[in-house]
Amino acid sequence: MGRIYNNLKRIKQKIDVTKSYEPFQSLIEKFITLVTYEDTYLMQKLCYQDKMIKFVLKNDGDDIFINCINFGIIVDKDDKVSIHT
Repeated sequence: MGRIYNNLKRIKQKIDVTKSYEPFQSLIEKFITLVTYEDTYLMQKLCYQDKMIKFVLKNDGDDIFINCINFGIIVDKDDKVSIHT
């Protein structure tokens, strides 16, 4: 299993326990920004709310899914990142 996948899975478990995205908001925002940095189309589609990116982190079977409202980022167990619009 990949390092990104494992860390996102741990973050998801902690969010489920605390019911709050706030401690992990900036970390996941930075990950989203790194993944979409060179794609101007995706950067324009990012949904900002009060200077924070709006997203939802989900377990989708064996993958981690980050729903960025207008597009999604999937990270599988081998750390392969795919973006779906």
